[in-house]
Amino acid sequence: MHSFTIPPVVLQLILQLFLASPATACTEQEKCNLLRFLSGLSRYGGLAMSWHDNSTACCKWEGIA
Repeated sequence: MHSFTIPPVVLQLILQLFLASPATACTEQEKCNLLRFLSGLSRYGGLAMSWHDNSTACCKWEGIA
């Protein structure tokens, strides 16, 4: 019976590909829509503090999943 081992470099590459989260950055359209939504709220409830116009990681903004 032959055993199969994955070289550490290949394993690291596979893990980086699967663990890299493309959802951390959002598109310009998504960011604009979220900021427009925020501006339409009568009370921000502190959300404006974490929602920055210059941040591309809008999926990490408070209240956004």
